Amino acid sequence: MLQRFSYVINLFSCLSFLLLFSNLNAAAPKEEKKAFHPVDSLINQSGKCYYTDRARSHLLLDSAFKILSKEDYPIGLVHALANQGNYARQEGRLDDAILALDSSLNICKRFGFKREEAHNYLQLGMVETALNHNANSLSSYQKSLAIWEAEKDSALIGILQIQLANGYFNLNAYEESMAYFQKALKTMTLNGNVYGLGNAYHGAAAVAFQLKRNNEAKQYAYQAVDAFEQVK
Repeated sequence: MLQRFSYVINLFSCLSFLLLFSNLNAAAPKEEKKAFHPVDSLINQSGKCYYTDRARSHLLLDSAFKILSKEDYPIGLVHALANQGNYARQEGRLDDAILALDSSLNICKRFGFKREEAHNYLQLGMVETALNHNANSLSSYQKSLAIWEAEKDSALIGILQIQLANGYFNLNAYEESMAYFQKALKTMTLNGNVYGLGNAYHGAAAVAFQLKRNNEAKQYAYQAVDAFEQVK
C-alpha cells in the first residue's frame, strides 16, 4: 500500500507540469479571425521552437519586438511580452518575468483584452509561486479564475482551481485547499480531462493526509494511480 502511494507521488511530480502546459496549449485564447500581421507569425514560431531551439526562439521574438517598436499593434505587443515573461520564468529569471508580464497586463487592461489578461495572471501566479510569494500567487490565480469563469472556459477553470488548491496547501490552509481540489475534481470530470483528474486526486490525497483523514487519503491516492495509468 505504501509502495503504491509512493508511486503516485513520484508519478505526479513528473506529470503535473505536463498537465498544465498541455491544457494551456489546448485552451489558447479564441479570437476572431483578423488580418495577418508578420509579428503574429514570428511570435508563433518563437513559441513552437522554444523547447527544441531556444536560441532561435529568442531571435524570433527579438525580431517581433523590433517590428513592434515601429508599429502600433497592441495585441501583438501583449503576446510578445507574455512570451518573454514565460521564457524568463522557465529560465529562472523571475524578476524579468514579472516585468514583462506586468507590462503585458497593463496593455490588456487598457485595451480590454480579457482572455490575454487571464493568461498573464496565470503566468504571474506561477512566477509568484516560484518566489514563494504564496499570498501574491493566490491573488493572481483568483483574478485569472474570475475572468475564465466569466468566459465560461471550463478547461482553464479547472487549471486555476488546482493552482489555487496548491496555493492554499502551501499556506497550510488545508480546508480551503481541499475545497478547491473538490471543485477541480468536478470540473475535470465534466471536461473528461484524465490528467487533471489524476492531479486533483493526488492533491486531495495530500490534503486529506495533512488533515489526518488517512482512509480518505488512501482512497484518493488509489484514484490518482488509476487516472494516471489510463494515460500511460
